[in-house]
Amino acid sequence: SAQAPPQNPCLSAKMMQANFQKHPEWRQQYKDYQLQLNAAQNAIVNNTQRTAVANYTIPVVFHVLHQNGVENISDAQIMDAMAILNRDYNLQNTDTSDVIAPFKNIIGNAHITFELAKIDPNGNCTSGIDRFYDPKTASWPGNLADYIYTWDPQMYLNIYVVKAINVWAGSAGAYGYANNPGSFPTSYRMDVVVMVQDAVGSIGTSMPIYSRSLTHEVGHWLNLQHTWGYLTDAGITCGDDQVTDTPVTQGFFNCPTQTGAQICTPGVTENYQNFMDMTICSVMFTNGQV
Repeated sequence: SAQAPPQNPCLSAKMMQANFQKHPEWRQQYKDYQLQLNAAQNAIVNNTQRTAVANYTIPVVFHVLHQNGVENISDAQIMDAMAILNRDYNLQNTDTSDVIAPFKNIIGNAHITFELAKIDPNGNCTSGIDRFYDPKTASWPGNLADYIYTWDPQMYLNIYVVKAINVWAGSAGAYGYANNPGSFPTSYRMDVVVMVQDAVGSIGTSMPIYSRSLTHEVGHWLNLQHTWGYLTDAGITCGDDQVTDTPVTQGFFNCPTQTGAQICTPGVTENYQNFMDMTICSVMFTNGQV
């Protein structure tokens, strides 16, 4: 029996804002970094000599933090999560057939393959799955000093799996977060995705209704904002994610009808089926996001 996701299951934007309040210098660093990325993006868009789409392979390491409970998820559950991640980032999900007409022709294929790491930072063989007994898993605080397991993020995507996230009052019940590029200090330890164990994959302690949570959080890790931006929660204020082919939106928790998704701009349907929105009918990235 599927449960409806909680309001604001993703803490990425809130986490970033909370860090900026504690460390105002990080906010300016983030803005400066985004300007650099925007300039690089514009150079790519304006390069008329592009002939082929690049394919990327990213090594992944799961750091499973546990107290010998359900949070010590199985290898099979992690492999299931990896399969879903690769399906969604390579446009192999058949539910794109459900995409509504205004977005049918702009469904994006990121051409990114995620593989469990085979070699660790010391050159030793690895399964790409590390397990650590850590009492913080029961109520993950997310402080800078807590990210002690991170491998070099220039070489790996680091995914922390915890039992529950409780970085501040009201954050319990969230499924995960990612620290967006440039939003943390030069110490690389925070360059990670943090996931609650029951939102990893579709089997084991998780279920299919939560299985796109990792797709969403890896989108943040790759510098995508929520479709309405990062300044507020979903469903409150119309906003922009700085991507040209995703309409201005306030974001959605429930899956509306097509006409019910014309909130911010009369006659313009919003992309509520986007992986970076909050609905359970999220099935796509756009070409602009890619």
